[in-house]
Amino acid sequence: MELFSKTVPERKWVDVFPGIALKLKEQAGSSFKNFVDNNPYQQLGVRSPAMSDDARRLVHLLQLIVFSTTMQEFSYVKSKDVLFVVELVYIGLTGNLPTKLVGDLADMPRGDGDPRETLDPWSKKLAGTISDRPGDPALLKALVAMGLGLIITTKTLTCRACGDDRTAEKVLLAVR
Repeated sequence: MELFSKTVPERKWVDVFPGIALKLKEQAGSSFKNFVDNNPYQQLGVRSPAMSDDARRLVHLLQLIVFSTTMQEFSYVKSKDVLFVVELVYIGLTGNLPTKLVGDLADMPRGDGDPRETLDPWSKKLAGTISDRPGDPALLKALVAMGLGLIITTKTLTCRACGDDRTAEKVLLAVR
């Protein structure tokens, strides 16, 4: 970190952003496992306790949106560099080339810049990929809760990875 700046210097990008992608992958798996472990998933029509590729893609895209908005909100990189950094994390998170990012994001339901506004349409889309009863209110409520957890942990993880533990703690305190 540069002194008196929250900006991650370019020379640190190689160290910081691939690590974030790995942590986000781990977080995605543990979030879905917690969802399965803490909900009667079979009663909710969930086809499998394992996360499908389509479900994983939607979880990763929600994480990517939160990562991107957090990077912009706290100016961790210069505005002109946000897309490049998002592409770096996208590659590490999905294994796909950045050319696929545009199509993935176009397919992702989202709100107006606030990841929380994305949760309802995101949970409905995710429910359609994992459940035989995608409109079940209990399922949607559980998926929104999982999504909120993903938003909070992705935001704090991003802040911490950028060396901003103070803001990460503020994020956690705000939701308590």
